[in-house]
Amino acid sequence: MLNTVKLSGSTIWGSDVERAQCRRQAFAYQARFGQHTLIVTLTPNIADSFVMAQYCGISSVGKLFDAALAERTNKSALYSASMRNDPASARLFVQNIEAFIEHVLGVSPKHMKAKPFDGLFGPVLAYFGMVETQGGGTLHAHFLVWLADAPPNSEAFDRAVAAHGD
Repeated sequence: MLNTVKLSGSTIWGSDVERAQCRRQAFAYQARFGQHTLIVTLTPNIADSFVMAQYCGISSVGKLFDAALAERTNKSALYSASMRNDPASARLFVQNIEAFIEHVLGVSPKHMKAKPFDGLFGPVLAYFGMVETQGGGTLHAHFLVWLADAPPNSEAFDRAVAAHGD
């Protein structure tokens, strides 16, 4: 009976069982790829963006060209509209995360394969990410990133700096 409860609890987002499952998965990545190179936290400011105003329907600009001529919606109206519209907030958050994965890490989020160009940090071996909510109800993500050519520890980094200069 307890195993059935744990199995079903792993599908509930944010549950203790789901978080434990994600920790095990992160440790498995570390066992396979070694110590991660970067820890990245993304907190997109989506509450007062133009795109959020479009998604929530409080801005009716038909074309981006007309956006400069349109009356700007005040930040408090944008914030309250985004807090009332969870699907719009999640949709914009997912777009921001996919843009980070594609352009900064250099991995196609749809195919999970490296793109023909390296990301901002160089070739990426692997990455692991978790999404959670902040106190205000907005989403943010934590990523562990393994880079291909990164020194494995601080001693190797110091040797590389000494060999190649500052």
